[in-house]
Amino acid sequence: SCTGARQPGSRWKDYVHEMLEIKHGLKVKETSVSYAAIDQYVYFNKYEHLTGLTGTIGNEEEKRAIREIYGVKIFKVLKNIEQEKKIKSIPRIEKALSTLAYCDILNNISKGRPVLVIFNYIDEINDFAEELSRMGIGYGIIDGQDAESDKIAIDRAGEPGRVTVATIIAGRGTDIKVSKAGLKA
Repeated sequence: SCTGARQPGSRWKDYVHEMLEIKHGLKVKETSVSYAAIDQYVYFNKYEHLTGLTGTIGNEEEKRAIREIYGVKIFKVLKNIEQEKKIKSIPRIEKALSTLAYCDILNNISKGRPVLVIFNYIDEINDFAEELSRMGIGYGIIDGQDAESDKIAIDRAGEPGRVTVATIIAGRGTDIKVSKAGLKA
C-alpha cells in the first residue's frame, strides 16, 4: 500500500540518482545542486507554544539536536499492541468504536468544525469512505495517488464541516489551513 506522495522531477542527492542512471543504462542527467534551502523548521521558535507528533524522529543524536535547538521535550508514546489485537478480534467492539467515530464526526461537522481522519494505509480508507457515503456525509481523500485530487482535498480540508479522510501522508508535511470559521467552531 502506498502512503507517500509522488514527486516528479525530484532527484536523490549525493550522486545516488546518477549512479542508478548509469547502472540501468539511462542517459545521465545533470546533477542538481542546492545552494540554499529553507523549510518550515525555521519558523518553529517564533511560536509561543510548540507541540508535535512524529513516527520518524530519528536516532538519539537527532533527538538531542531537536531538544537543544527548539527547547522541547521528546517522549515516546507506546502503542498498546495487545489491546489492539483484542479490539480487532471482537467485531462487536470494533463496530462500537466505528459507531463512536461516526458519531464524533457528525457532532463536529454539525458544529461547523473540519474533521481529519487518518489511516495507515489506502485500503483502510475504502470501508470508512463507503460508510460516510451511506450516511450522506461528503468527504475528500488525501492518499498520495493523484496529485491533483490530493491538492483539491488539501485546499478544502480546513473548511467548516468538511471531512477529510487521509493516509498518514497527511501527517508528513501536508499543510492543511483551517479557515477562520473552522477555528471558531
